[in-house]
Amino acid sequence: MVFQPAMLEFLRRHSGTTVDIVTEGRMVDIIGEGSDAGLRASWPVPRNMVRVPITEEVSMTVVGIGRGL
Repeated sequence: MVFQPAMLEFLRRHSGTTVDIVTEGRMVDIIGEGSDAGLRASWPVPRNMVRVPITEEVSMTVVGIGRGL
């Protein structure tokens, strides 16, 4: 989990807070679905939302066998 250090620090500072982590394989309307906040691994971020990075940039690589690419 890329954001685990940030989440652990948040929970340490706000020990009375409950955090539910939900993952989806699609773009989600965070507010429309009743969440207070959300994390996205990529763009786009809707105009009515604020983007605040929580980690350094993370490089990702796709790997596979020749016939699978």
